[in-house]
Amino acid sequence: MTYVERVCLNVGLAVESFQWFENTFTMFQEFQKMVRNPDYRENTGGVIPESAFKTPTSKQVSNLVRDDLIDSEFADRIATLIDDRNKMIHRWVREEGWPDPNDESACVKLIDHAQRVVVESRIITSTLAKLLIEIVKEFDLTLDREKYLQDVGRLFLDANCQPLNWPSESDK
Repeated sequence: MTYVERVCLNVGLAVESFQWFENTFTMFQEFQKMVRNPDYRENTGGVIPESAFKTPTSKQVSNLVRDDLIDSEFADRIATLIDDRNKMIHRWVREEGWPDPNDESACVKLIDHAQRVVVESRIITSTLAKLLIEIVKEFDLTLDREKYLQDVGRLFLDANCQPLNWPSESDK
């Protein structure tokens, strides 16, 4: 595989991993709203509205920090991830230039940056998945809890996240 092919592969993986992170973060933020505000949960029927996925992640982070639902260290880590992704997608060519196929060091620089986005996206997504499971346990679910946990788990496993420690029957 050429360096340019490796660049494209790694940038693609970074984009995919970040999208999993964004979707997971939105779900986390929305379930937090449903736990804190029963009227919101009732109005949505416990289903995340499609419009929630259009809210910028940075705004969602600010809302959670404002409501004291995530600490500033975690918020900073997410902000760094967002900035790294934005640099790769929106500013790399302007700031760094697209790597010449024969310039190994320039290709490796972009590959390394993309891999950092992949790794951090997956780690944070896995953390959010674990927190999301804890939030779901707070719900008085009228649906099949075990099926719900399996569906949520499958979503995160499909995102290639780190293995999760699923709650046992005695944890429920």
